[in-house]
Amino acid sequence: MPPSDPRTLGVKWLKFWTYVGVPVGTLLAFMVSFDLPRFRYENIAIALLCAIVAFGLHKRKLWAWQWNWVVIGLIYVAMLVPLPVREFGGSLGDFVARGAKELISMQWTRDSLGDLLLPFAVRLILASLLWLWPNVLYWKKRATLFS
Repeated sequence: MPPSDPRTLGVKWLKFWTYVGVPVGTLLAFMVSFDLPRFRYENIAIALLCAIVAFGLHKRKLWAWQWNWVVIGLIYVAMLVPLPVREFGGSLGDFVARGAKELISMQWTRDSLGDLLLPFAVRLILASLLWLWPNVLYWKKRATLFS
């Protein structure tokens, strides 16, 4: 049997991701949205996406496999963002506007550019090797499990 034959594919990560990983992501995104006194509405959309993807993966639907790439991508992007940046006060629009304003007004030197790029490059390499690449390999092989 070829390695992409559904009968020979392992599904341990699929089961863990469907019944633990994505539901925990749903719960966390939902809980983070209630960071009072502000309501973080953008996290509700992520929580809904995770819940819908978990349901679809359980039913082995092709659309869930496709939307799972968005969930994997969101987690990948979150891994690239430094922790202090994730803890912003205000809405997502305020955060983006403030960050863009600071980047434009910054006086760039070789040291400041290195301080910005080196940690980002390390996170990019580690997140790519430890999260993105294994998930791409795993989920591409399992496309045949979804209809």
